[in-house]
Amino acid sequence: MKVDVDTAIEQRLYLADPWFHVCLEETASNREFVANFDRLYGSDLARRRAPIVQMVDDATGKSKDDMRAFVEFVARYVWAVIGPDGKRERST
Repeated sequence: MKVDVDTAIEQRLYLADPWFHVCLEETASNREFVANFDRLYGSDLARRRAPIVQMVDDATGKSKDDMRAFVEFVARYVWAVIGPDGKRERST
């Protein structure tokens, strides 16, 4: 049974896919990718912050929200495009 991308994202089905974890690791290790994600979403994943700023972000949940947004971004725009077996899916 094939599940559409929106359902997979909504139900977080990608978390059970080992290929997703490869996608996440590769994108997280790509500085340019993370920096552009920060630019587009206004997050601070790639930037080093002062300890007090980091503490405030952790206390308010901003750090966790930024990471959750990054994971969902990778799921939607990398994992869903490449496909669960690591091969680019072709649209017909």
